[in-house]
Order: sequence, then C-alpha cells, then structure tokens
Amino acid sequence: MKNISILTLLLIISDQATKFLATKYLPISKNTGIAFGIPVPQLLLIVLTVALLGVLVYFIRKELNLKKHLAQVLTAAVLAGGISNLVDRLYHGYVIDFIAVSYWPTFNLADIYITAGILLLISFYGKLKKAN
Repeated sequence: MKNISILTLLLIISDQATKFLATKYLPISKNTGIAFGIPVPQLLLIVLTVALLGVLVYFIRKELNLKKHLAQVLTAAVLAGGISNLVDRLYHGYVIDFIAVSYWPTFNLADIYITAGILLLISFYGKLKKAN
C-alpha cells in the first residue's frame, strides 16, 4: 500500500499543478457537473465521490493482487483522479478542465487517470485478480 500511496500523491500533485498552470495561462472550463458536464447538485457530487472512492478501495483490496505493480499503478491512477477532482470541488466548487479537443468535452489529467485506470483494470482483471 505504501507504493500506491506515494504514486497516488504524485499523480494528485501533477494534476493539481497542471490545473494551477492552466488557470494562469490557458482558457479553462469550470465543470460543476459530472461527466460531460451533466448537472448534479454539488453536495450530492461530493458525497457520491467519497462513496465511490470507498467502494473502489473495498473492491480493489478484496479482488486485486496488490503485489503486482500494474495493479498498484492502476489503483493509484483511479484514486488520484477521483481525489484530485474532489479537491477541486471542495476548494473551488467546480472541477477545472482545460484540455480541449474539438469533438469532445473539455477534460483534465485526473479524468485521464480515472478513465485509463478503470479501462485497464477491466482489461487486465484476469491477470490482476487474487488467486483463489
């Protein structure tokens, strides 16, 4: 768990640093909703985020072999993304998005961490699960 904690912290710092720089030098989007800006009350989003992170930690500890480096990296990525966006919601009242691709809603590094981490956890679940 030590490796996961350290990597999670480093990923949170990198996401928060890029968001800080983006607010100084780039146009940003203030996302007060969930994925794709779907509106949801802020308090509900905070409660849901904390609950989802708790469920995720429970599932990962129960199901995955955390001695495997890939499981550690993917776990850290998803946790860091969720926690970093939660920090935005608590501190700013919205999530700072700044990566703009013409055909997709604006996003940030934390969104990449979450999406890539979940997709790869699903893809490699058979290799990462605990042996029964």
